[in-house]
Amino acid sequence: MTYAVTNAPIAFMSIPYTDGVSDLSKTFWLYIDGDAAATVQVTGYFTNAADLGMKDGDLLFHYDTGNKIWNTYTVLISGTTYDVGNATAIGSGTDSD
Repeated sequence: MTYAVTNAPIAFMSIPYTDGVSDLSKTFWLYIDGDAAATVQVTGYFTNAADLGMKDGDLLFHYDTGNKIWNTYTVLISGTTYDVGNATAIGSGTDSD
């Protein structure tokens, strides 16, 4: 699968914060898709990250519907390149129902 802008991550919580000099606010994002963590972590996967408002240090929660696993990522920005890194899978990938 590839990223489809019609199934973009949604911002579900923002935490405003400043140190008096810089805006250090962070946003939590939710992304539900069948792509596995290895695919989502590819640099540039989210082709419209800037348009969505993703910022360096934001947190992305990704539910992989194919493997039934939650992953968490830190949004990393280098110039105009957006990436998600530091994946942590949450869960065993098995359905307990």
